[in-house]
Amino acid sequence: GVAAHADAAGSHNAAQRDNSHLAGAAADVHDHAADGLADGQAGADGGSHGLFNNAHLAGASGQSRLLYGAALPSGGDATDALAIYTAGSIEAFVEMMNKKALSMGLSNTHFVNPSGLHDDNHYSTPHEIALILQYALNVPYLREVMSSRTYHAQATNKDNPDGITMYNTMFSRLGKLAETDTAKIIAGKTGFTNEGLNCLASVGEVKSSGKEYIVVAAKAPGKNDAASDTANLYTLLFGTGA
Repeated sequence: GVAAHADAAGSHNAAQRDNSHLAGAAADVHDHAADGLADGQAGADGGSHGLFNNAHLAGASGQSRLLYGAALPSGGDATDALAIYTAGSIEAFVEMMNKKALSMGLSNTHFVNPSGLHDDNHYSTPHEIALILQYALNVPYLREVMSSRTYHAQATNKDNPDGITMYNTMFSRLGKLAETDTAKIIAGKTGFTNEGLNCLASVGEVKSSGKEYIVVAAKAPGKNDAASDTANLYTLLFGTGA
């Protein structure tokens, strides 16, 4: 099971922020076996510089490039290519996403696209985003992808003859806030739309116990605010160790 609490109610595309400038959910991460891939809101806060436009997928290596492109710089081209590769079309993949959400008991989540771009019918809550992240973290390869700070993709076309290095937006925004004496943030995913503003779903580890917690911050006005909100919440929960 999951022990979780939400500090604010959710709304379309993002949780409504409360007066404390924190809207989040925290959940224990348990070591349950996962039976496949769950795709949450990838967010529209970045891109993979066109690396995956019309990219040829060479088996596992092509899928790896797409996963890193979706997770680290929030490449919408990567999420669309993954959807088509997996299900044959974006529409078929979205249907798979919604079936997965229903099978997970996510009654307040509905997807319209794989990239997280705004649509009034594309929504979730902090609590359910936490559950999606928890599920993904139990897939070892997805945990590896989301915890990576950088990834270098080899050249796939003439636009990137030397390949391209992608950076994890979450770690870039957290900087030194990613770790204190008592806890460290080890994986996560940012998101942004004009309507939902800046969001961050992350997992942190308490150093003394090794226990992991998920924090979801949503609708932060500045691009670094969701990261600082997340770090502040971890500090409130576990202290700085000073």
